[in-house]
Amino acid sequence: MGLPYRPFDFRRRNKYWKRLHDKYGVSVEIYKDNLSKEQAFQLEIKLISKLKPCCNFTKGGDGGNVWDSLSLERQEEIRLKNRRSQSGSNHSQYGKPKSESTKSKIRQSKSDMFVAVRCVETGISFESISEASRETGVASYYIKRIIKGRRKSAYGLSFIAI
Repeated sequence: MGLPYRPFDFRRRNKYWKRLHDKYGVSVEIYKDNLSKEQAFQLEIKLISKLKPCCNFTKGGDGGNVWDSLSLERQEEIRLKNRRSQSGSNHSQYGKPKSESTKSKIRQSKSDMFVAVRCVETGISFESISEASRETGVASYYIKRIIKGRRKSAYGLSFIAI
């Protein structure tokens, strides 16, 4: 796919690829190199249609993003199915009471989201971690960890509580 590590990365593969790898082994051969991402995607589409490998679930050219290759109707079907499978009595926590300690931790976690923060690199202040996350694109989880001193930065940005 044009990424230098991809041919040798055996972890991020589907289960069928892994089963074949375990049964038969694998031999890596670089077909073409020094391609742009777009050229690599086009070549991938061409080779998948020609060779018809048994482990590719898409036509190729999507960088392994199977979700985007699905139709909008199919995506909505999957969302609905997942929503139903995790709601009500199907949810793993349904009917399980939470201890006061757990409730306290949940309240504290939610209240942390309303702490005013400032991005050290840009100097921009935000009214909450949620706002900082929306504006900078850094996940709120990372911003909380930075503020608590468990992480130095994320995506080149660091934050402080104000």
